[in-house]
Amino acid sequence: MSAQPIDVMREQHHKMIDWMLANFKGKGSLQQMADAFGYSYAYLSTVINSDMFKAELARRREMVNTVFAGKVVEQTFENASRSAKLLNDYLEGIEASDDDFDPRLVLDINDRTMKQLGYAPNKPVHVNINDNSLHVTQQVAVEAGVAAAARERMMNRARQGVTIDGEASPSNG
Repeated sequence: MSAQPIDVMREQHHKMIDWMLANFKGKGSLQQMADAFGYSYAYLSTVINSDMFKAELARRREMVNTVFAGKVVEQTFENASRSAKLLNDYLEGIEASDDDFDPRLVLDINDRTMKQLGYAPNKPVHVNINDNSLHVTQQVAVEAGVAAAARERMMNRARQGVTIDGEASPSNG
């Protein structure tokens, strides 16, 4: 005789969910859970695969994820704030002409802090700008979404017949 799916969440079922949220690591964990609760593997499998149990587990997991995500954001902001304060303290206490001044350290701390706060682009598109009269090449990072929006605006102008003022280069065509 096989076990019937559960139709009411009992205290023991809530304890099972607590155990799963704290201990479940995937394959092999169900047998550990069966051992911990003194039930058979088959019975626990029936319980955790019932619609009611799955719905409650999903609801509780979402609660845990919401709390966890909030704490991660809070901790990230606190860490970034501390980094920004340390950078400020460093810059206030040192001159650019000092032997100990390392602009790479400043750049690294600033970049990481801004990225933690969400102000740095994830995957910048690099554009090389070459000014032949000065023989300077500058690399500019442009966020992919900004570049795509600019490209779309240019294409819209081209579709409407709007041109950009300036000298045209000779065409090959």
